[in-house]
Amino acid sequence: MQVGLLHFHRAVNHGAVLQGLALAGAVESLGAAATIIDYRPRTYEEQYAPLPGPVKQAAWVYHSRQSCGAGSAQAAYAVARRMATLALELPQITDRKAIRAAFDRYLEAHARLTRPYGSIGALQAAPPALDAYVVGSDQVWNPYVTGGLDPAFFLGFGAPQTNRVAYAVSPTRQLNVAAHAAVLKALTSGFSHISLREAEQQAALAGAIGHPVAVSPDPVLLLEPGQLAALEEPIKTPSRPYLLTYLFRDPAAKPAVEQACATLAKAEGLGVIDVSLENHRMRLPGIHPRQQNPGEFLSLLKGAALVVTNSFHATALSVLYGRRLLVATRQGTGGRMVELLERLGLGGCLMDPPAAGQPTPGATRVEGSDQVEARLAQVRAEGMDYLKRSLGA
Repeated sequence: MQVGLLHFHRAVNHGAVLQGLALAGAVESLGAAATIIDYRPRTYEEQYAPLPGPVKQAAWVYHSRQSCGAGSAQAAYAVARRMATLALELPQITDRKAIRAAFDRYLEAHARLTRPYGSIGALQAAPPALDAYVVGSDQVWNPYVTGGLDPAFFLGFGAPQTNRVAYAVSPTRQLNVAAHAAVLKALTSGFSHISLREAEQQAALAGAIGHPVAVSPDPVLLLEPGQLAALEEPIKTPSRPYLLTYLFRDPAAKPAVEQACATLAKAEGLGVIDVSLENHRMRLPGIHPRQQNPGEFLSLLKGAALVVTNSFHATALSVLYGRRLLVATRQGTGGRMVELLERLGLGGCLMDPPAAGQPTPGATRVEGSDQVEARLAQVRAEGMDYLKRSLGA
């Protein structure tokens, strides 16, 4: 069986790339051949360009905000904020080019891709001839991210008889199911199976489209130890034990997270390695590796004595590696981390809500917990069972 996978494989984001490769590994473990559909819509490519064009960025931001229900004033405000961010990123052009190149080399080494497609029209004109298409995981149905509901991410191409599956899609709260009910019903009419990553929108989506909707784990949680190791790439790390931080923008929580990291590093004699993107880094002395690819990121996670993050994928991968972990949830995306950690019995890893001046919580040790391993095995089994049923493997 030949299976095509569609997700944000071109994002300059470790989690986005790794979850796609994890899904490919899971599909291939069922005896199928997995190929990533190399979809490169101009609006999305522009987001990760070394020097994004301001006019195209403004148009994309305005349209995406309006598609999520924002008024003209709110959309214009979002455009102004994006323009300010672009101005701050101008000094980072050289780094952004190098990072883009590092991610491209990593994909070339670890993924099988179709020829590039620049639009839904190109996909419809000459679709990849495969037995099944699988979209997911990640926020591929989030109009805020894709600049409106993109038919490509609803597999609106290919022969009618091609099996179409959604795996662990994460629409998030930006997808107003009630407002988009008619459009969503039409867009999902060709799917044989649909699953979301979080249960939050499950009932609303199932009711709107008149189709059963399951909940499946993120693809990285399907990785067996050997599959995870195959995705790692070597990177030089310090001989001294280190605390690794990987954070996305959260200005309100940043002071408390910085305080927690400083306190833990000092108490345990740890160095600090901060692999957050440039604008999200903390004001702490330490090492700031530049231009690492997803495989090197995995190696840094694997070697850390302690991980502090507000990233879902860094959280999930740290659990797989058995790392000590402290998770600061983010508004709008923190629910998925809470849901995962509480299911695994690791709620003590949560720093929720982080607030400056509060006592620093102790990081929970994951490694060596038979109960955690048993729960992970159950999560993995659920995801693999859904893939077997949906693909007929």
